[in-house]
Amino acid sequence: MKKKRMIHRLVIKFLSAIAIFTGFLALLNSCHTPKETDIDLDSYNIIWDTQSKNASESMPLVGGDIGCNVWVENGDILFYMQRSGSFDENSEYLKMGRFRITLNPNPFEGGGAFRQELKLVDGYVEIESENHHQKKLHVLVKLWVDVFQPVVHVEVEASQKIDVFVAYESWRTQDKELAFGKERFGAFGLEGYPGKVILSKDIIEQTAKGILFYHRNPEEKLIPEVYIKLQELEEFESDLVDDLKNRTFGGLLFGKGFIADATGEGTYQITPYKSWKLKSETAKRKHQIIVATHIEQTETVEEWKNNLYKTVELSEIKEKGFKETVAWWNDFWNRSYI
Repeated sequence: MKKKRMIHRLVIKFLSAIAIFTGFLALLNSCHTPKETDIDLDSYNIIWDTQSKNASESMPLVGGDIGCNVWVENGDILFYMQRSGSFDENSEYLKMGRFRITLNPNPFEGGGAFRQELKLVDGYVEIESENHHQKKLHVLVKLWVDVFQPVVHVEVEASQKIDVFVAYESWRTQDKELAFGKERFGAFGLEGYPGKVILSKDIIEQTAKGILFYHRNPEEKLIPEVYIKLQELEEFESDLVDDLKNRTFGGLLFGKGFIADATGEGTYQITPYKSWKLKSETAKRKHQIIVATHIEQTETVEEWKNNLYKTVELSEIKEKGFKETVAWWNDFWNRSYI
């Protein structure tokens, strides 16, 4: 009897193993790498046929460790840009800035046809407009982020010669004390700090290369010093890594055939800002705008700038970068799915 029961148990285990293995094969079959015909991603693209009211109606654009919010408002193309590692002296995760692009003549004014599309399979945003009131002006704008270089590209192609204006807009132009409450929301660990919490200003310069912008954490800061005292870790202070010391993040806004223009100021969503502008030297049918970025903890600002300019040089190899980025996104979507 014992021998029969043992055989019975072995048979059950064997059948269970087969059932598990069969289920695993079924799961693998459902998770196979799809062919191009398996799924039509184009049908999932996000398409808008009207401009946005404000930044809350923006479209995501990503690549590598960069994230952007893209939208068209009152005839201007705008985008915020963020990059992983943009931590200030208070450990706040800051945006790198806002960028505004204006075309002249402007096809987005006058009620012409409008389309903004997030092309999933190739990983970029395309904005298109045609205005019959301006000699049938047709414009196609492509925004993409290089997956292999920390760079954002904006390409403008028009049916006739147009001028392009681009501005870098910053609201961090003065040192600011963060009050208790919402202003300290992003400064984790300093919400209840009894002393002053200061957010230092950014540095923005109009240079021969383009608009240079960056935030460098000051020598005197609260983090991690406040944490060390709070947790009574003074004796281990030399062993702790300070990943905010000398941290500098920012970039260069530039474009071939673009020259310095005026500066300005304004208010967006109740927040005052200042702007530094570039303009196309001549009207053309094709324009290219580039934002190259860099993040590093360096002993000097000059060292950080030199390394930024290395990225600037690499960013100008556009065709190869776009093809490799599209290939990366194609591979991303062709990985396993259920």
